[in-house]
Amino acid sequence: MVNEIRSRAAGGAYDGLDDSATFLHAVEQDLRAASNDLHVGLWPERIEDALAEDTDYTPADAGYVERLRRTNYGYKKIEILPGNVGYLRIDEFAHPALGARPPSRS
Repeated sequence: MVNEIRSRAAGGAYDGLDDSATFLHAVEQDLRAASNDLHVGLWPERIEDALAEDTDYTPADAGYVERLRRTNYGYKKIEILPGNVGYLRIDEFAHPALGARPPSRS
């Protein structure tokens, strides 16, 4: 997928796209075609907004947090398959603040 996007970018496929929504849509379509996976998606988010959200993230549902803890925060399975292929099954992407170690109180 990376090689496909790099190749298309080097060929000028994205040069005329002058707004983020158009650019993201074009890259998303190329990623879907290269991977044959319609679940691939891109969403715009300003880094400033993402950092601000992370500083005080608190989930509304304590039961949700407990379920995440019991289910290893979405990481279901990790193994090495024949041919030295790594397999990582992630059923859910939890907010990083939910699985992070709390700061030490020293």
